[in-house]
Amino acid sequence: MHSFVGYILAPLAVRPEFQRQGIGTAVVEAGIQQLVEQGVDIVFVYGDPAYYARYGFEPASAASFHAPYPLQYPFGWQARCLTASAKLPAAATLTCVALRDPALW
Repeated sequence: MHSFVGYILAPLAVRPEFQRQGIGTAVVEAGIQQLVEQGVDIVFVYGDPAYYARYGFEPASAASFHAPYPLQYPFGWQARCLTASAKLPAAATLTCVALRDPALW
């Protein structure tokens, strides 16, 4: 099996009083740029599809990848391929090394 490198860009939140100032956009774009520079194949998010669609995330791209924990809102599980030549598996269950507390999901 060919290995791939993937990351979960989460959690992401901006305090309400600072929203609509471009902070979330700057964080998402900086995160994606760092992952591209590191050669990451795919990045996942769990959040509002309408918000993340503007950054190229799609539920279809994440459909064959099972989130590390059960999701209350499965439609929020999305991904974006970062490398055109990525050899992604047909299906995989992801593990999360940083967010080990399912309550954070």
